[in-house]
Amino acid sequence: MWDNEWVDGSGDIEQDDIDSALRHGLAEHVSAQPGFAYAIGLDLGLKRDRSALCIVGRDLRDGTYHLANVKTWTDR
Repeated sequence: MWDNEWVDGSGDIEQDDIDSALRHGLAEHVSAQPGFAYAIGLDLGLKRDRSALCIVGRDLRDGTYHLANVKTWTDR
C-alpha cells in the first residue's frame, strides 16, 4: 500500500534492513514506563485487512524506539 492505494512493487526496504532494526525477545510494556514518551498508530482494515493498533515508546535517555504493544483484530 502506498498513498492509500494498493500497488505491486519490489519496495525500497529490504528484509535484512528490517531484521537489523529489530531486537527480539523484549517484553511488552504493560503500562507506561518512566523515561519514555509514547505514540499510538492505528490502521483500520475496513474492507480487506485486519485492524491494528501499535504503541511505540521512545526512550528519552538514549533516543531508541521500542515497540511497546501491538493489538490486531477483525470484525469478521
